[in-house]
Amino acid sequence: RSQLEITYRERGVSFKLDLTKRISRLNRSQGGVDERKRICDLVQPGERVLVLASGMGLTPCLVARHTKCAEVVGVEKDPMAHDFAQANIQANRLGDRARSVLGDPYTFDLKSLGSFDRVCAFLPFRRDRDGEVIPLSENMALGVQVLNPGGTLTCYNHETQEEFTSEPEEANRSMAVACDGRGFELTWRGKVPRRSIGWNWYRVGMDYRLLS
Repeated sequence: RSQLEITYRERGVSFKLDLTKRISRLNRSQGGVDERKRICDLVQPGERVLVLASGMGLTPCLVARHTKCAEVVGVEKDPMAHDFAQANIQANRLGDRARSVLGDPYTFDLKSLGSFDRVCAFLPFRRDRDGEVIPLSENMALGVQVLNPGGTLTCYNHETQEEFTSEPEEANRSMAVACDGRGFELTWRGKVPRRSIGWNWYRVGMDYRLLS
């Protein structure tokens, strides 16, 4: 056992991880504790849920434990994080409703997983640490392509305080591009977390519902 292997517990679910293997920053991962609870509270009975960039399985395990979803599928490109996700799913006896798939959300055939009622897109904002910014519409489109009519896409963007207090015109334009003619409505927008992640810089979450 590694000296940095720990067990993290959240809302009755235990997660094993090894801090020597880059699986860390738990309080910020996938929006943090409050965001994961918010998502769980929204899931309706019978929903199929897709989590993009699902890491070590935090959100899939919590959704499987605390909701009456039909299934939750995580897609994670990092083999190490995927291995931890599989182990955490099995250790918490959630394998009947949760699973982790190894694959890069940008290249994996997401349609092969079927369609979903809810997609949580915890996707990066840049192609690598110092690389080009990924257009918000590109991240949105990954979820939209497998989302059922009436389904909800949860996605994230970086905004200044001034942008956050203004109308979300950029996000709405990006969603229009991603939807390619399908109708949608913004049902929620908020800071995730509430405090800034840099000087006048916030991570903003959005829930978009597909109307068609």
